[in-house]
Amino acid sequence: LSECCSHWLFHNKPLNFSPWIVGLFVFGETDPATGVDCCVDAFAESFLKEACIAAWEAVGAVPPTRACLNDSQVRRELGDSSDAALIKRKLQWQRCNLQIQ
Repeated sequence: LSECCSHWLFHNKPLNFSPWIVGLFVFGETDPATGVDCCVDAFAESFLKEACIAAWEAVGAVPPTRACLNDSQVRRELGDSSDAALIKRKLQWQRCNLQIQ
């Protein structure tokens, strides 16, 4: 952002950015107002393989396995609980859904 602002000031352009300029910061292209390719493709940089793996490592999801399916709150099998337990779990889900809304 500071690099793009510097180019805009150098070319005597106003710093009140139009909504279309956001695309330059996100996807990185040549600025049509100054002709300068000053914006990095932040979207591509954010989703580089290395960046994704680093984010997954930070939350303990590397290496990717199906280990989370062993958690009783994640995987449910038909007939693996009583009717009372199933009703209790459905009520918990409904409460969570109401809190999200």
